Amino acid sequence: KQKVQNLYQEVFGRLRDENGQPYSPSQYALQYASDGSVILIPRAVADQQARRQERKQKDRRK
Repeated sequence: KQKVQNLYQEVFGRLRDENGQPYSPSQYALQYASDGSVILIPRAVADQQARRQERKQKDRRK
């Protein structure tokens, strides 16, 4: 967990939008793919995906 937090701090400390402004970690999230790649997505999308994943896990338990 600490490694992920460190990665977030490092990435968001360096990432800039087209106007040179930093991306806000409260508005954006990092998404990790199985191939090892990492992409920046809006936090709302990340939250939706997390809720879907939770529902899938609950359905599997039934």
